[in-house]
Amino acid sequence: MLHAYGDTPQEWVITRSGLKKLRERLLKCKHLEKVELDGLKPDRARVFPVGIAILSAIFEAFDLHQMRFADGALREGVLYDMAGRNSAEDTRSKTLDMLKRGYDVDTRQAENGAETAKHLFAVVKQPWGLTAEQGHYLSWASHVHEIGLAISHSQFHRHGAYLLEHSDLAGFSRPEQRLLAFLVRAHPRKFPLKEWQALPASQQPSAAKLARLLRLAVLINHSRPEGAPMPPKIAADSNGDALTIRCPPAMNPRCSAPI
Repeated sequence: MLHAYGDTPQEWVITRSGLKKLRERLLKCKHLEKVELDGLKPDRARVFPVGIAILSAIFEAFDLHQMRFADGALREGVLYDMAGRNSAEDTRSKTLDMLKRGYDVDTRQAENGAETAKHLFAVVKQPWGLTAEQGHYLSWASHVHEIGLAISHSQFHRHGAYLLEHSDLAGFSRPEQRLLAFLVRAHPRKFPLKEWQALPASQQPSAAKLARLLRLAVLINHSRPEGAPMPPKIAADSNGDALTIRCPPAMNPRCSAPI
């Protein structure tokens, strides 16, 4: 529309001055039923003034002078996000990396837990009927299971779950955030039955299995020796729903038992 009236230097640029002239033309129409401007589709006439009001407020709030139009839409953004998933360009991994830095997560400890969880997952993936995508959630939860410590040591798993469920995490849908929050909530102490039952019924069996693996990985890496220790070397095998782990003698003997 700005291009039709010669109020923009380029076809795809919206300028502050051009937007002001467009507002003045709209005001001259006085009624929504009479909104008729060059370049405006009739079916957009009634909602167009609202869009102009919002865009004008954005220009004023951020003191913008011009804005370039992009012809992409929501569907292109969704496809772009999906194309990058499960690869080095996965937005979700980058989002959690920023979250860890923001809440000063112990990176070495997180990596140790994730490495152990990855090993356990590989053992049970086939017999437990888990998928590679579910393995990503186990890895992500391993990396951020201590995020709540930034708020308080007491009930830190609850704080971490709250942060993950209610933060704006780029790349994650709300259901995905709820699953991630559940795993972090479930990794210590009593199993959170209420939160587990709040998940979709189809998701509950796999979520419980992932929670078992995360709880084990955190327990095995409970100690924090000085330096940059590697995660403990453990042997594991699976027989149906049972998982048996064998820890090195130096570890707490409580770990060396069927789970």
